[in-house]
Amino acid sequence: MNIYRATFYGSNGESFKTLIQGEDIEAVKTAVGETINSGGHFEVEGKGNRYFYANPKNVVFIEYEFLLDSKNSESGFSAFLKNEDSYVKEVLENVHSITAIAVALAHSEEEEKERIIGLLSKSRQGKLRKEIKSIWKVSMSEAYAAQEIILTIAENVNIISEVASKVKK
Repeated sequence: MNIYRATFYGSNGESFKTLIQGEDIEAVKTAVGETINSGGHFEVEGKGNRYFYANPKNVVFIEYEFLLDSKNSESGFSAFLKNEDSYVKEVLENVHSITAIAVALAHSEEEEKERIIGLLSKSRQGKLRKEIKSIWKVSMSEAYAAQEIILTIAENVNIISEVASKVKK
């Protein structure tokens, strides 16, 4: 499944963004059209439990942006998780919020969650297991935001490692 960002521009100048999964852009456009025509609502990206309604009378334009292939992509968070265990552990040990890790893993397979839990220190393993169990529902936009935070930390770890290796020379 691919993940797309849809930005809805209203006649009053407001815009709202949401994340939508679909096989391709046509499937996403069809799902958006059906939701609009049925009076349904969309979750505001990055704002759990906040929704907006869009109807054909107030939507002027909808912009679609391809973000990633959530299952088969070799980019983004799924690619990060496929790195060497020692690197993934180093990055995750630098993530101070256990909740961020739990939310980022919310849509991952159980065996992937267990592999990641196993990489952490014993005290963090218990905290992460507890946090994963306590989370009821994580929206796609919340998981995506948490994954972006972890990827930013990974970039910083890479930069620090590069600088450290140059200083040693």
